[in-house]
Amino acid sequence: MKLLLGIAALFIVIVIGNTVIVAQPSKNSSSEPMKPPIAKKMPKVLKIHGYEITDNYAWLRDRSDKKDPEVIKYLEDNNKYTETFMGQYQGFVDNLYKEMLGRIKQTDLSVPYNRGDYWYFNKTEEGKQYPTYLRSKAKDGVNPEVLLDQNEMAKGYKYFAFGDTEVSDDGNLLAYTTDTTGYRQYTLHVKDLRTGKTLDDKVERVTSLAWSNDGKYLFIGQEDPVSKRSDKIWRHEVGTDKNDLIYEEKDVLFNVGVGKSRDHKMLFIASGAKTMDEYRYLAADNPTGEWKVISPRREGHQYNADFDSGEFYFVTNKDAENFKVMRAPASDPTEKSWVDFFIHQRLQPQLDIAINKQLIQARQLTTFESLYKNLPSIFSVEPSALLHGDLWNGNFICDEMQRPVLIDPAIYYGHRAIDLGMTTLFGGFDNIFYNAYFYHSSLPENYKTQWEVCNLYPLLIHLNLFGSSYYSQVMTIAKKYC
Repeated sequence: MKLLLGIAALFIVIVIGNTVIVAQPSKNSSSEPMKPPIAKKMPKVLKIHGYEITDNYAWLRDRSDKKDPEVIKYLEDNNKYTETFMGQYQGFVDNLYKEMLGRIKQTDLSVPYNRGDYWYFNKTEEGKQYPTYLRSKAKDGVNPEVLLDQNEMAKGYKYFAFGDTEVSDDGNLLAYTTDTTGYRQYTLHVKDLRTGKTLDDKVERVTSLAWSNDGKYLFIGQEDPVSKRSDKIWRHEVGTDKNDLIYEEKDVLFNVGVGKSRDHKMLFIASGAKTMDEYRYLAADNPTGEWKVISPRREGHQYNADFDSGEFYFVTNKDAENFKVMRAPASDPTEKSWVDFFIHQRLQPQLDIAINKQLIQARQLTTFESLYKNLPSIFSVEPSALLHGDLWNGNFICDEMQRPVLIDPAIYYGHRAIDLGMTTLFGGFDNIFYNAYFYHSSLPENYKTQWEVCNLYPLLIHLNLFGSSYYSQVMTIAKKYC
């Protein structure tokens, strides 16, 4: 028995999957362990928000180009201390690395996305540290054009990272930001993709950017050099050193950034704090125009904005603790014009059709109006999900390998209760489906209520398409939650 214990002390055996790894401690593992390095105390009094705080280790926060030798020595001593404990397991570490690396497809392509006349994608290659940024006029990526080769650009630097990469709407110019220190402080560059040359344009400490539609201007978010708070938005004229200050966020509780709507027709400046937001907007084809506020900041009001198909869309907690989607016309996106998306883009249009067809009586509108008032308390806040849009059991099949396949989608982003609710209609899914879903994902306590209310939309559609046989289901749900 003592012999077995002695042998066990010489080896550490770990099984990962079908791989057995044996780590043998070094012969010096029983030697006197190194004592942990102790940083000296150098009190420094900091004054923050009217309070005085003593930081004994502020000297370690050395951000100068020429580092304090004592800071470097302290870091090196800590590395040596770590090595005295972990160095004996280097063989094990190497095996773990090989195990993980063996499960990664090192030479691979990202999924391409379309923008204008091109498909954009990244390529990683075995043995190379960074990806290459490419585009092609064909979806399959044939004859790709190299936009940025991060491996070549990183040569000569100990650290190299991209921040933003944005191509102008006409596909001629590429704006990108780089960090070569690891301090997450990014420098803007502009590359002419027609000639392959990088222009002289350069702006420091860039945190966000967006193109004007004509490609003549870049709107740039910039951070303060000391606090690193994003506080300024500039309009940069490409090909020059001209920068016009568009907006400065002076409230230290807020950070500011600039971006563009998904349809590329609207520019936004977003000012955000922990409990309130404020957005400004400007048509992307009018870069020198006047920015306008959508809804002025006020304590407790959080929202974000987007624009598509001639309308503004908002996610807001206005009169909705758990947030809701609203819309407003392009002519007036101020708060007085906001209307609820689920109500006015989903339920109400179908309800109007049903009333015109005399499938529902006009006097019954009061039931639905009462229901609308209860919606904010029914739906919990959660990230939007990619929805199938028509998820009933007729759109679910298995292929020849018995793998599940969804067909005939009407894809959009929304609340997951839309899809989950519909799985209960028209025959429903098997309990195995729900058991598996509940195992992997948590749901709010009132999930059945959410599902029923969401089902009003497909049931109203079926009422209008196929007649009065769906009337009782529609009214039962509406009356239950009004």
